[in-house]
Amino acid sequence: MPKCPECSFNSKSSNSCDLCDHVMTIPTKKIKIKDENVKDLVKELDRVFSIFIRTRYMDFQGIAKCFTCGQYEHWRKGGHMQCGHYISRDNKPLRWHEENCQTQCVRCNITLKGNYPAYSQALIRKHGVGILDKLEIIKNNEFKLERGKLKILIAYYTKKIEHIKL
Repeated sequence: MPKCPECSFNSKSSNSCDLCDHVMTIPTKKIKIKDENVKDLVKELDRVFSIFIRTRYMDFQGIAKCFTCGQYEHWRKGGHMQCGHYISRDNKPLRWHEENCQTQCVRCNITLKGNYPAYSQALIRKHGVGILDKLEIIKNNEFKLERGKLKILIAYYTKKIEHIKL
């Protein structure tokens, strides 16, 4: 059983960690970024990850549902839908964690500062009672921003977006 480099959990899968969903395989597609400094890689990963989060549950017309209030909007038009984080994106181990991030409308994400009471209830409904504790455990893990890791995640989420009909 491979050990996850993110949370040290012994995972049954060699593709991703069973506890924190860390990607443990390297996608074959290489992404070329003009300047491969960490700041630019983080910016690109934020962009592709946000697209993935906002589109993963949209319907065939591109309409996505806010995770916290249930409002429906197009995932892109008007900038009304965003990638909301339960635990702030300043926390690096959870910044690109799929269970920590959900589609949120601007009102919930910005005006209501995440709408945490509704967010926590929705997370528990979706992932079970242990999800909040799981995210707290992952939050305290060490996370180093390395070029190689960022490139892998960019390639991974770019590939996932390709499978979604945008």
